[in-house]
Amino acid sequence: MLAGALLATTVAFLTGTTDQNESNAQQENEADEEIDRAAVGRAAGRAAERLTREGNVDNEVYRAWREMTELLEVSDPETSTPEEFASAAIEAGFGKRDVYLLTRLFEDVRYGKREPSPERERRAIRTFRRIETRYTEEES
Repeated sequence: MLAGALLATTVAFLTGTTDQNESNAQQENEADEEIDRAAVGRAAGRAAERLTREGNVDNEVYRAWREMTELLEVSDPETSTPEEFASAAIEAGFGKRDVYLLTRLFEDVRYGKREPSPERERRAIRTFRRIETRYTEEES
């Protein structure tokens, strides 16, 4: 009977410790996701600032895309497609609309045959500012 009580106590202790460890790990993962989203928001803000100052849509969209995607977890970043990065961003908690707009801007710059225009510049700045505002406010 004493052995049974000791076994039950040990199991309860180990289970409680495991649950606590899992809870702590989950909280750390959630905190990491918050940090990642805020970092992406800050990167978008820097891109909007550079674009406002320099006006080079293609370079700034590409630069911002690279900076922001480095913060996402994908299995092979060098060969990942824009859609794979978009999926990773949505899984990390980014809004689908923000991800869609940013991916579309990147694809237009990287693969599109259109020349930069004032409208593309305005659209890029609006997208970057919306991402900056939405995700940097989370860290407050």
